[in-house]
Amino acid sequence: MDQVEDDLEVTGADILGNISTGRGRSKASQVVIKRNPWKNIGTWNVRTMLNASKLENIKLEMMRLDIDILGVSEVRWSGNGDFWSDDYRVIYFDDETPGRAGVGFIINKKWGHQIASKITYNDKLILIKLRAKPNDIVLIQVYFPTSDTEDDAIEEVYSGLEELCKLAKGEDNLIIMGDWNAIVGEGAEGQEVGAFGLGTRNERGDRLVDFCKQHDMTITNTF
Repeated sequence: MDQVEDDLEVTGADILGNISTGRGRSKASQVVIKRNPWKNIGTWNVRTMLNASKLENIKLEMMRLDIDILGVSEVRWSGNGDFWSDDYRVIYFDDETPGRAGVGFIINKKWGHQIASKITYNDKLILIKLRAKPNDIVLIQVYFPTSDTEDDAIEEVYSGLEELCKLAKGEDNLIIMGDWNAIVGEGAEGQEVGAFGLGTRNERGDRLVDFCKQHDMTITNTF
């Protein structure tokens, strides 16, 4: 059972079965996890990292909340990068126009040295694979366009996400996290949606739930 979680909320070591801890907002910015995560992993739509001090603020928050790996959306840096900032490794991708979308990962020193591979797919999808025992960890950070975007653009992101999901081996821990710009809403539904969601589900929420059903995933911030 895969799992999904919310903005800068952490998937911790104490997980019952395949359901992660976490409390949700009405907007489903999430993490999707295959099998039990056992380290602190979070996601945050940072809105922009063009301000020179933003990275330092993020690193301080990661230390304060004991986050090992943070997926970030709306980085808005131009190009493709992989660098160290003190004890944190920063991997990101945006198109050649600064100030737009962009996704990335900020990873502490321990896990920054365990990256086996990475795929900077586009400015809305990025993947890294970490060496771990007993199973490697595959993380995908996503950023979906806002609700006023045409459906074709949304489906294009889902299509790319499907391609990246296929790269995870059956024994890998697969984690998908990011800003889905979707509202799942209140009320439990099968194994995909728990009883603690908020708001009224919209069409993007329906699409997200369908994706979870197709891939055996759980929206963890609703549990």
